[in-house]
Amino acid sequence: MSYRLFLFFRDLFLSCVTIGRVVVKSKWFIRIPQRKDSENIIVLGNGPSLAVNLSRDLVVLEQHPVLCVNGFALSEAYEKIQPACYVLADGAFWADELPEKTRHFVDSTLDAIAHKTRWPMTLFLPAEGLRSFRRKKIGILSNPYISVQEYNATVLRGFKGLVHALLQRNLGMLSRQNVMIPSLILALNMGYKRILLLGADHSWHRNLFVTNDNLVCLKDDHFYDESQPPVTIMIGNRPSRLHEQFEAIAKALRVYWEIVAYMQKKNAVIINASELSFIDAFPRAKLQDLF
Repeated sequence: MSYRLFLFFRDLFLSCVTIGRVVVKSKWFIRIPQRKDSENIIVLGNGPSLAVNLSRDLVVLEQHPVLCVNGFALSEAYEKIQPACYVLADGAFWADELPEKTRHFVDSTLDAIAHKTRWPMTLFLPAEGLRSFRRKKIGILSNPYISVQEYNATVLRGFKGLVHALLQRNLGMLSRQNVMIPSLILALNMGYKRILLLGADHSWHRNLFVTNDNLVCLKDDHFYDESQPPVTIMIGNRPSRLHEQFEAIAKALRVYWEIVAYMQKKNAVIINASELSFIDAFPRAKLQDLF
């Protein structure tokens, strides 16, 4: 069997699995709000390099629509920038049982969003996250400034044409491994034509190390917190292996090339303006050169 034939049958199988997932898991007829005036949106990752932009480019960030993610509300910059959109993708934000440290981070983030937000903002949540928020009566839902918008996080694989058609209909995502992936897809589906990416360091490989006991540890730093101590990476109830971490990193970086194809279909451009970034899929520029 030729390699091309193998790829065809692989994509055929994945397409069938994807259709089944969408039928069973996805919520139909979700409408994503469309952009209003600006064709630009700035998407903020929380990598350490974002600190440079927040100190140097704050005026630019205050003048354009901004999309932020995860723990950004914990920073002082949150109320200054007043993001138009906020995206959550990690299941920890609506999980019932969490380690104490993760629970503190989740509760602090949700509390900051609920109490700091005093401007119109759309909070994007996967459908299962919104159901959990309603069940727990999370305070965010009572904030009149926050419009909660659900999205489908069903993973889409298979033939490119099928995947793009499902993406356009808001029936799933290319991956939910990293919050930047749904953030970029949502920005494209909102109709933004120029998406600027900041703080997308993706430098996890620099912070991985193996102890003398062969435990794989990660020092996961963000711009908004002080340097964190390394933690042992767990998969379920067992320690992760190093090759599993590099496979996960490769998978995340590969998806950005799939986003490039969807970006071109949408006649848009994503520019990586991060001060430091290991994403090699998007054209690069400095933020100060774009405005």
